[in-house]
Formats: sequence, C-alpha cells, structure tokens
Amino acid sequence: MILSEPRERDTPDAAAAREAFSRVRYDEGTRLLPPGQDIERAVAARLAVKPGDPVHGLRGAPIGLRRLYTQAYQSYLFNRTLSLAIGRGLGISGPEAGDNWGDLSPDGLVLTKVHGVREPLAGGAVPLVQLAGYAYRNYGSRFDRCLESVMEEEGVSAKEFYVEEMQEVSVEGGFRRPHMTAKDTSCAVEGKTARLGFTLARGEYATVLMREIVKPDDQEAQGFA
Repeated sequence: MILSEPRERDTPDAAAAREAFSRVRYDEGTRLLPPGQDIERAVAARLAVKPGDPVHGLRGAPIGLRRLYTQAYQSYLFNRTLSLAIGRGLGISGPEAGDNWGDLSPDGLVLTKVHGVREPLAGGAVPLVQLAGYAYRNYGSRFDRCLESVMEEEGVSAKEFYVEEMQEVSVEGGFRRPHMTAKDTSCAVEGKTARLGFTLARGEYATVLMREIVKPDDQEAQGFA
C-alpha cells in the first residue's frame, strides 16, 4: 500500500514509480520517485536489499509513523463502531446501566477513572466506548456489541493488535468518550469574519468541531478532509 497503491494526486513520475514497485523493481521505482516522497524511498531501499521481507521494508518508515498506521486503523474501527451505535439509535451523550463509564476532572476535559459495567452510575458520569487492542475484552455493553460486529465484518480479532513480528506497533486498547466536549466557548463576529474560541479534550480535533459548524459542501476544498 505504501509503495504501489495509486494516489489521486500522483504526478506522472510518481505513478511510474508505483508501477515499477508493483513489478518488484525497487531500484527503478526509487529513481523515478519525485522529491519529498522520503517514506516510499526509505521503504523501497530496504526492500531492494530484502525483497521477500515486508517487515524489513516497513521498518524503513519512522517508528512514529509505523505506530500511527496501527492507531489510525484503531481509530477507524472506533469511528465505525460509533456510526453503528448511532445507526442503531443508541444514545451517546449519557451513560446507561451496563456501560463502561468514566469520571471527569472538574473542567470536564480529562478522563480520571474508568468504571466497570456492573458499577452503579454516579452523577457526572460519561459513557465510554472501548478501543480495539490486544487487551480488549467484551464486557457485554451496548458499545461492545457494536465493536464486536465491526471487528467481525473487518475480519480482525483483538489479539491481532499485538504484532509479534513488529512489537513496537502493538496497541493495547483502552476507552474513549463517544461525544466531543467543548469548554470555554466564545464567538466574535467582525464584518465577514467570525472568530471562535474553545477548548477540547485530549484526542479531540478542532477540525472535526469546525466541520460540524461550517458543514461545507466540499470538505477537502475547505481543508476539513
């Protein structure tokens, strides 16, 4: 996928390089790569030495990026789980009996403690959705059932998030709130310019909040994709 999968914005040279990579011509493809495609170049250089060892090739990518690949898939499963939950009509803003739930810091931004599905709900509790990972366990919550369905459709199991041949990219899992929390919100309008202020919890993105406010017809053209 790193070397051979076509990209919409590929230049002719990049497209030719990907074609060469698909034919296992790593040296040829490397020479064709445009400047700036350092990840492809590093991966291809390692595969040119050991063409039958994809793990050796993948280690040409920086460790932070390799971890991001796993975390991105983990986030994709979370997003699919959340979409399925909403599609099934499940409420995501407040906890229900049988949920994993959490306590928040006084400012409402930091998750301070995770509670089990059998613990009685307390005031101020927030619902929690599990992230897929090697420590995942099905506690039978409504969100666990959604995640189980998604992993089954994807053909992936929790134990596969422990990557034995590349342990540094393994992910344990954990819990995440299904809804965003914005604090310290403000809005000031000057002519045709609106300035919004807000504070989000860790792991939440301003672009996601702004996309929901702006709701652009072309997300990519407006910088939200």
